[in-house]
Amino acid sequence: TLRENHSKAMLEAVGMRCAIICTNVGGNPEIIDNEETGLIIPACDSDAIVASLKRLSDSNLRKKLVDKASEVIPERFSEDKTFGKLEQLFNEEL
Repeated sequence: TLRENHSKAMLEAVGMRCAIICTNVGGNPEIIDNEETGLIIPACDSDAIVASLKRLSDSNLRKKLVDKASEVIPERFSEDKTFGKLEQLFNEEL
């Protein structure tokens, strides 16, 4: 995408153990750590999409990315963490 805030679809894909390719826009880099939990590519770069898809044909790379994402991302974006951060923001405003 060219604009993305915080992709719930990406979080759901991680939950389904899908390997992630995303663009380096908006909140995507906050969710995905390039080369660790997925692949981040430049926006509007069709060659990068093709190259990333080819890279993900490597089952070892896919497994590495999916395993790490499945471990890190649910913890990073758990309800407790999310609500805790929101509560902290609201309390700072007071």
